[in-house]
Amino acid sequence: HIELPQIAAQLKNLPSDRSIMIICRSGMRSAIAASILQKNGCQNIASIQGGIQSWIAAGLPLEK
Repeated sequence: HIELPQIAAQLKNLPSDRSIMIICRSGMRSAIAASILQKNGCQNIASIQGGIQSWIAAGLPLEK
């Protein structure tokens, strides 16, 4: 769990050889986070539009 102001500071800790999926409750913070990552050179970034709320509404599975 990383807050938006910490994202740019955590870039060095993200895997450069794997895709990164970002999700939040409504999709707003994850879209902003994806934009920050892309502007800082990260590739293969995905943000779930509508967040976990739309994921659940679509009946998609969750694991804890």
